[in-house]
Amino acid sequence: MREPSIFIFVCSLLAVIVLAARFLDAWKKEETQSWENWGSPNLAYNFGMYFSVVFGGVLNDSKSSTLLKARKNLRVAFCLLLVSGLTLVFVL
Repeated sequence: MREPSIFIFVCSLLAVIVLAARFLDAWKKEETQSWENWGSPNLAYNFGMYFSVVFGGVLNDSKSSTLLKARKNLRVAFCLLLVSGLTLVFVL
């Protein structure tokens, strides 16, 4: 039971990394002014602020469907990571 849980956790972690990079690229391209107003954040250095942008309502007024879709996908990936992490903790 441990191996599938570890595998699912690692896969969801990789998904978060890939989707976070896609979201950051979409944010830079689609909402350049918003990205600059937030101080041109980099995920590695401003994780807390980046997290609040993804789960907050900051980008709700965006007209870019690409950005909103990337944010939604990242939210789902974060939730899957949380669930798989909790599953891993309870299994081990």
